Order: sequence, then C-alpha cells, then structure tokens
Amino acid sequence: MLVRRMEPRDVEHVTALCEQFGYPASDEDVRQRFDYLQQLIEHQIFVAEGHDAVIGWLHVHGIHTLSSPPYVEIRGIVVAHQYRRQGVGRLLMTEAELWALENRYEVVRLRSGTQRPESHNFYPKLGYVQTKTQLHYQKALRES
Repeated sequence: MLVRRMEPRDVEHVTALCEQFGYPASDEDVRQRFDYLQQLIEHQIFVAEGHDAVIGWLHVHGIHTLSSPPYVEIRGIVVAHQYRRQGVGRLLMTEAELWALENRYEVVRLRSGTQRPESHNFYPKLGYVQTKTQLHYQKALRES
C-alpha cells in the first residue's frame, strides 16, 4: 500500500469514497474543490492506494487563529468499507501527522460525528483524546 498526495487522476475514486461516506458529490464537484484546495499551502490531501485503486483519502488543513496556537485539523478521512481495520486509516493519519510536523504544527485536531461510533474507538488507539463535546450550527447564505 502506498500513501501519496492526491492527483487529478484520483478524482473519480475519491468521489466514490465521498459517496460511500455519506457525502454525495459529482466528479465535477470534487474536481473543482480539489483544483482549488491544491493551490492553498495550508491544505493537503493524501490518498491511500492499494489493489490498483484509491482505497482511502485524508484532507488536512493548517489553522491559525487569535485564540490558540496554530494547529492542524483533519477535515476528512475515508477508507473504503472493505479495507477498514487493515491499517489504511492509521497510515493516512501518520502521513497527516508527518505533514503537520514538517509544517511546524504541534497539535492535530479532528471532529468525529456521533453517527460514526467505530471511529470513536479508532482515534484513541492512535493517541487522540476527546477534548470536548459541542453542537455544530450552519446557515446557508444562498439557496441551492
């Protein structure tokens, strides 16, 4: 298995994984988002490649705020159902942590929805600790 930076040729596989994770999008949506994000130095997207296909991806984002020292946030991580519990997620998280250290970040944060109880066991095994529980609010500024 290989973990590497996402490339344009990975869009279809990444789109399928987004859908599998419950975030439906078109190839064009993902392509546009990827094209934009790859231009931003505070963002990086990694893919795990195995069995001649992309079987997982992770999006990491450097955050700078007035209220806390800089940190990295995992914005998304998905592993194909049939490859879970085989070390793919661990490899992606390790790559994100290395990226964080290379870019002088000392803390990695992530959010995990209550509807994903399997991940609530995964992250502590990697040394992550739950630091708070919160509500998430959203307001659409334009109608779709």
